[in-house]
Amino acid sequence: MWVSIRAPVRWHDTRARGQGRYAGRMRSPTSATTLDRPVRGGDRLTHVDALRGIALFGILVVNLLAFSGPSFLHADPLTWWSGTDRWLEWSVLVLAEGAFYTVFSILFGWGFGRWFRDRGDDAAPRFARRLGWLLAIGLVHLFGIWAGDILTQYALIGFVLLPFASLGARALASWGAGAWAGGVLLFLGATAAGDPASSNPEPWVELYRNGGFGEILRARLEQGADVIASAVAYLPSVLGLFLIGAALAKSRAFERAGASQDARRAWRWGVAIALPVGLALKAAYAVRLLGEADTFRLVLSTSLGGPVLGFAYLGLATLAFTAPDRPGWAVGLERALAAAGRMALTVYLSQSIVMTLLFYGYGLGLYGRVGPSVGLPIALSLFVLQVLAARWWLQRFRFGPAEWAWRSLTYGSAQPWRTERRKDET
Repeated sequence: MWVSIRAPVRWHDTRARGQGRYAGRMRSPTSATTLDRPVRGGDRLTHVDALRGIALFGILVVNLLAFSGPSFLHADPLTWWSGTDRWLEWSVLVLAEGAFYTVFSILFGWGFGRWFRDRGDDAAPRFARRLGWLLAIGLVHLFGIWAGDILTQYALIGFVLLPFASLGARALASWGAGAWAGGVLLFLGATAAGDPASSNPEPWVELYRNGGFGEILRARLEQGADVIASAVAYLPSVLGLFLIGAALAKSRAFERAGASQDARRAWRWGVAIALPVGLALKAAYAVRLLGEADTFRLVLSTSLGGPVLGFAYLGLATLAFTAPDRPGWAVGLERALAAAGRMALTVYLSQSIVMTLLFYGYGLGLYGRVGPSVGLPIALSLFVLQVLAARWWLQRFRFGPAEWAWRSLTYGSAQPWRTERRKDET
């Protein structure tokens, strides 16, 4: 399961490297030592970081259902909460489940594609080392903080990406579409085999509401193996999204979105197709959720409907953030979200820490007591605070705390920590 904050002009990357015939192909850097370094503030794309910020908020909203109660992970949806909480849970599952992890996955793949686009094939060992440390961080998060970790899955599936590093945009897109379709077929087969038996939520409510850190830690140690094993089941779908993201990097689709009318037209066509299809699939899921059985959930929401809707969200946000005539408030929103996106690992980990302290027994013990009507405002407030904190932090430091540790481990030496308040890094 992963820049300049200024706007509106940030197309120097496109102009410097060109958008001609060979723009999307692998190139061999003339100096690996100059390119084998972390991406600097002025090399980043503000709107891509803002997209990552949106994904972080959407993931937090969906994860709230698992942080705060047994529905979504330990019981069938819509069986624990009632009244307003039930309808808000339904709304989150319909409008957000499966969509924002799609955006985050595509952007993870985009980072992979840009890494090799800019560095060349020789950068594979460094990327593998980067994945290895992400795996280590994910395992600590999975077993020590929250069982809903996605970093471990991202790192493990990320290793499968490496053989695709030298492919061009079209090949990556073809492989990605095929892998994603294979994932859908896999979940169709699993659904046809029968719905899994629902677990009794009461023991989980008792554990998370009243259990101490040691008790919950032991439960996570037992659940962790299942979470790791789930990477196999999700491998085709997530790998497909990674490859599609890599194709966007090789084709410079995000760079072109603000510099080319043809590219913007292509983004609009993509949204025009994905949005109604995604909404239709989610509407079918919405109706089924209101019935007695949650059949075809993995297909209609997580595997098919959610990703298609996620593509639409990604396209809409890209068009909005790269519009040449966008108003000042939109520029400010982009900058704010981009700050969180630059610190994605720190934001993601801190969300788990804060939410488990709020809802678990070794914290305030609100698990199963506070429904989405209270939980969603809490999630929104937390994210706003994280955005403000990220902006304050990045005015003083080059990386977020977790990003600094991850990059330092990846490059084998402590990265420069403090930063001068230059225009391209504030």
